[in-house]
Amino acid sequence: FGTLNKLILYWESDSAVVWPLDTGWFMLATADDESSNDFVTVFNPTKEKGVPCLVLWVGGFDAVLKEDESDDEILQDAMNSLTAMFPSISNPDTVFFTRWNSEVNFRGSYSFATAGREFASDAAVLKESIGGLWFAGEATNEDGWHSTTVGAWQSGEDVAKSISKSLKRLSQDCLKHRLEVKS
Repeated sequence: FGTLNKLILYWESDSAVVWPLDTGWFMLATADDESSNDFVTVFNPTKEKGVPCLVLWVGGFDAVLKEDESDDEILQDAMNSLTAMFPSISNPDTVFFTRWNSEVNFRGSYSFATAGREFASDAAVLKESIGGLWFAGEATNEDGWHSTTVGAWQSGEDVAKSISKSLKRLSQDCLKHRLEVKS
């Protein structure tokens, strides 16, 4: 499993918006060396949420390293990226940083294909039910949507349909057995 952390930033005033509202994603191109910023991918849900906000993404090993930094250090790094894109941007009023790798129930945030393995084969094994225990989640999606919310949603729907079919069969078997016992 890999780690993808997000830094969610909110501003209380609409006047804080100095980025284009009609652009959903911003990317910052930086040098590929130690001067490179960790936060180079920015999602802009301001229009949809009706509140000035940006979500900055950091992935892989950098995401894991960031988890040891304070929120103030993380914000400073993010603001370095944001001011490179939007020089007049102000500090946000609210800041939240996910720390998925440190969460004991997750230890990461998404699955990914690795060299020498077939993702679809791994997903098929992960989604096999064991008795009455069923599994869903983005890591079990075999339709090309692994590592995404769409993949998690689709796999959940697939499992729900499988459970429903199983319960219908069980119900029919019980009814059939009752009728056999009565006759």
